[in-house]
Amino acid sequence: MTTFGIDVSIWQGTGINWAQVAQSGIKFAIARASIGRTIDGSFKANLKGMKEAGILSGAYHYLYHGNGAGQARTYLSQIGSPEGILCVLDVEYKEVVYDDVKAFAEEFKAATGGHDLIIYTGGWFWRSTRFGNPPGALLGPLWHSRYVFVTGDTPRNKEALYSKVQPAWWTPGYGGWPQATLLQFTSMGSVPGIPGRVDINAYRGEWGDLVNLAHKATIPDTSTEAPMPYAIAAGGLTLDSDYRIDLKAGTPLYLNERDVLTKLSANASVKYFGQPRDGSPFYVVLVNTGAGYPDNTARPTLVLVKRVDAAAPYRLPTGTESLEKTILELEEEIDGLESKIEQAKAALA
Repeated sequence: MTTFGIDVSIWQGTGINWAQVAQSGIKFAIARASIGRTIDGSFKANLKGMKEAGILSGAYHYLYHGNGAGQARTYLSQIGSPEGILCVLDVEYKEVVYDDVKAFAEEFKAATGGHDLIIYTGGWFWRSTRFGNPPGALLGPLWHSRYVFVTGDTPRNKEALYSKVQPAWWTPGYGGWPQATLLQFTSMGSVPGIPGRVDINAYRGEWGDLVNLAHKATIPDTSTEAPMPYAIAAGGLTLDSDYRIDLKAGTPLYLNERDVLTKLSANASVKYFGQPRDGSPFYVVLVNTGAGYPDNTARPTLVLVKRVDAAAPYRLPTGTESLEKTILELEEEIDGLESKIEQAKAALA
């Protein structure tokens, strides 16, 4: 079943009648909260109106080039607690580079303890020669933008416009995303309660899954064994049944059987915050490196780790090799696996 939503900003003004929007069948809405280091003056009223109308609410940040972490702080200062909000990073500004995206995502994840972050973009931007089609699937679900063609006599209601969407648009094939979670298919829609044109979006998954994206991500226990703590080294790292990790000072990190980490400085901290929803063996871990590793800075770093069997542990390099190099190598491994899957699908078609 397809569910429809909209996204709005100051361009729609501050007089949206959210009760009418809800009555028209719109189930979710995402309002711009901030742009660069500036706030959107319509956001507070829009958020209040969405919630009062019973619409699943979201907030997006329009990313500019430079100081991604600072932009994340601006965004968070505007939305307050992200609980119950679909949080989105809009990646389309012509000067934005991948480091801006990563810096925003890292700061956001660190500050929210792992709330999901949806990435809005389009193939025209993400796989452009300048941006380079970097891996994006590990950052969060994809909100893909591709518009239907409209003419002067095309009906502007959501159902008529969505009928022009091609099924292949849900699997755009960039950034490592196996499919789009949301699809923005027009900027020329007409929705009761909103003056002028508005962007309309579709979601075709289970409604509960979309609602879950508005809440802090959790990692399900996929093991067949009863949950139990893992003690790593003498007094070192422990992993309890809720997947919380505690690091004791000065202990080299190694966790086999479930995941792998690497050696960090004495004041480092590690926290799980996400797992791909497609059953992938890869996990994402937030590592606060602490002073002294790997580059004498205290900053959060995204680390990709792989679930392994105890009999054949997969170790990340320790010592002087950088976490960034490790991430790149593993991302390339994922890309290779995805390419093989696509080749196998093509052979069977």
